[in-house]
Amino acid sequence: MLKRRPIRIGIAIIILGALFKIMHWPGANLIFMIGCITTILIQLVSFILTKPKKPRDYIISTFIVSFVTYYMLKVLHWPWSIIPLSIAAVAMITALVYQLVFTETDVLQTKVASKNTRLIYLIATALIIIGALLKILHWPMADASLIAGLGLFAFYLLTDLFRR
Repeated sequence: MLKRRPIRIGIAIIILGALFKIMHWPGANLIFMIGCITTILIQLVSFILTKPKKPRDYIISTFIVSFVTYYMLKVLHWPWSIIPLSIAAVAMITALVYQLVFTETDVLQTKVASKNTRLIYLIATALIIIGALLKILHWPMADASLIAGLGLFAFYLLTDLFRR
């Protein structure tokens, strides 16, 4: 049963598409577009099914759809990517102002993650950063580090969906 937000499926596919794009593997654009379209569709369906809608729901949906559209246009080198980026920036600023003005909870208050979750995030982040630096410098083991880090993060997003 899907206990967590199903939008993570689309995000995991985007991460895998980015990995394919970085590694220059065939099918990267297709995987990437499938991930972006999946994310947008899941967000739109989630927004439509939300009852009752709050202003926050409109802001978050606008941000996610416009940012993912920008990302897809930019990575695939299509023109006019600045338009959805501008919309995403306005939505982000609106979300921050809304959070500060209309919410009583602390903006910095977050849910404490388990030790395993923090360890997975730490390892995946370290592998991605190290892999990116090694890739920039054209040193060996860059590909292995990027594959391990991005793969670990995408795998965690997908398995976390079905956790109880």
